[in-house]
Amino acid sequence: MLFLFTILNNHFVYAVIFLVSDALVVLFYPLYETELQAAFDSKVRATMLSVYAMLGSFAMIILFPFMGALIERFGFMSSFFGLGVLLIAMSILFVSIQKNNKREDFE
Repeated sequence: MLFLFTILNNHFVYAVIFLVSDALVVLFYPLYETELQAAFDSKVRATMLSVYAMLGSFAMIILFPFMGALIERFGFMSSFFGLGVLLIAMSILFVSIQKNNKREDFE
């Protein structure tokens, strides 16, 4: 819902989106970490956390310059709107793939 308000080009909306997204990360990160701690043996867990941190850093190395180039070319609002549309599309695709995999498991 907040994503749609970016069309208004209001800086207050951008700040609210930033704060809400950070709050969601703060809320769900401990849950994710707890599940990860319980799911793996300590040796595997250390490797998984290292790989997770490395992939996060790699994604930032790729994503930040890419977003900077998009912002310079298309502007701030258009770039983040496009990124939001891409993330929503990828989420829908991921959910549909997961549903198909669950259906195949039952057959």
